[in-house]
Amino acid sequence: MSETRHDKFVRLVQKRVPKAMEAIRLVTQLSSANYEYTADEASEVHSVLKECIDNLANEFGLTPSPAATPVVAESPVQTVAPVEQRYSENHPQTVDDVLEDLAD
Repeated sequence: MSETRHDKFVRLVQKRVPKAMEAIRLVTQLSSANYEYTADEASEVHSVLKECIDNLANEFGLTPSPAATPVVAESPVQTVAPVEQRYSENHPQTVDDVLEDLAD
């Protein structure tokens, strides 16, 4: 039986999304005290990556995410972890988890 177009998509997304997540995690590590950067440089890195994500959303026919806004918790217990914490090596995600997060 030959591979369907959807099977091919699933096979490739299972390889490519983790690689993209790892690449972003490595870029995020550049924010540590081991490196020195200006606010303009940090902003440029963020802008370039956000533009890539917005282009991805457009290609899939999705609406790009709006500019980040602070999340105000209704109670001290309800907080939203930053993306670098949600998708760090200390909290590994499967492709299914990531795709589910994207669907929310």
